[in-house]
Amino acid sequence: MSVEKPPARDLSYENIENGYLRLRTKPSARMAYSFIPSATTHPRRPEPLLVFLSGVDNAKHVWQRTLNKMFEFACAISIELPPMLFYDRFGTGQSDPDPTDAGKQPEDYHDANDAVADLYQLILQVVQDKYHQKGASPHVLPPIVFCAHSFGVCLARIFSATYPGVVEGLMILDSAIATIPAEKFFPNPDDPASWKSRKDGTSVWSRNGFPADGFSEDICRDAIQKIRSSPISGYAMASNERIRWDNMPRLLPYNDKPKLQGPTPSLPLVTVINNDPDVVGPNLARTLKIPEPLIRYACLPIFRDYASKLHHIQPKGEGKTIIAHGAGHMIHVDCPELVARELIELIANSSQIVEKSRI
Repeated sequence: MSVEKPPARDLSYENIENGYLRLRTKPSARMAYSFIPSATTHPRRPEPLLVFLSGVDNAKHVWQRTLNKMFEFACAISIELPPMLFYDRFGTGQSDPDPTDAGKQPEDYHDANDAVADLYQLILQVVQDKYHQKGASPHVLPPIVFCAHSFGVCLARIFSATYPGVVEGLMILDSAIATIPAEKFFPNPDDPASWKSRKDGTSVWSRNGFPADGFSEDICRDAIQKIRSSPISGYAMASNERIRWDNMPRLLPYNDKPKLQGPTPSLPLVTVINNDPDVVGPNLARTLKIPEPLIRYACLPIFRDYASKLHHIQPKGEGKTIIAHGAGHMIHVDCPELVARELIELIANSSQIVEKSRI
């Protein structure tokens, strides 16, 4: 695997390799990656590869704080961390745009399934060249633990379903909503079925009693338009990444199923870390320039309901759910200590289950 000049701004740590590679399936485009090898020279079993999956338009350097804390904790308790892989999807960070989008209309741009196929190919090439199993079969994946944020959670779930028996652990950081388009977070002023009248002559939103009075039709219409043009809309042209995920309700129609399929009936283990609603609400309002009460009444109930069931995708029992107090959407940036600590615990617990299954 040829390595080209590393990106100018990137992750930094001892023994980290930052560079570019070209996927054999898309050789005309460069993909930026960072790899940290394992400190274990003779592992008792194939070590899990810890793969970090970022949200839409997020470059891999957003994981720097979490990486720092992981090594800090590992040194404090004298443990060795597994090999780690970070990368920029096509169109993000230092990676080139997806070459398959050239000449296509935006509605035909690459989607989550394509991104998962790219991830599969990336892991295969890394395993063959850098993982401790150098020269491994070109079609055999190592055991994987995902640390996924936002849209990256959707990719991790699709990956697990596409390549069953591989994923040992999944950390979910404030998952993107896959079941409904983002524009439907808000009441549609042009849809009478969305509203019902009260005896005092005012209206409420039929879904959750949202008080319509105080928010004009123009305010609601403006909010819908703003979210349509934001990266969370799912429209390819709304993000620098140019990835299309408006088809996500078809790919992942439920937040509590299907169950993930790991190497044992008890795996993968799942840890869900959710945002602090008192922080994410004002943050989202500022980012989208939408009135905060509209975010609070319309969006936050959807976020809470979606996140409350994600732990059910763990195949046996229920996954662990945590609120990251003080964190907005970028939990790994706002609370890196929490993410690092829980990730180390997730890796240890999943490895223990694998070891017991081998006895």
